[in-house]
Amino acid sequence: MRKSGFFVVLAGVIGVLAFAAAGCGGDDDDGGGGATALPSASCGPIRKGDTDPEFLIASDLPLQGANRSLTTEMADAIEFILKKQEFKAGDYTIGYQS
Repeated sequence: MRKSGFFVVLAGVIGVLAFAAAGCGGDDDDGGGGATALPSASCGPIRKGDTDPEFLIASDLPLQGANRSLTTEMADAIEFILKKQEFKAGDYTIGYQS
């Protein structure tokens, strides 16, 4: 029961992050679109697959302080799920930045 509850919570977190995401898909004239990393110095690197992502899922989970270990575990869990999906959402490639 606890394991399935964890996955429900994880799915909820991913869903919330997906709706609150900073989708930075490019619509450049040269066709070289892609997601751009968030500018803050306190953000982590973009976690991505083999190709550059077209869209970026961004979270504002704290990377410092007492909850850092919990946040790191959640970011790793999100990356794990995205890896299982090959960093794809339909026809689009996505990245994740914490």
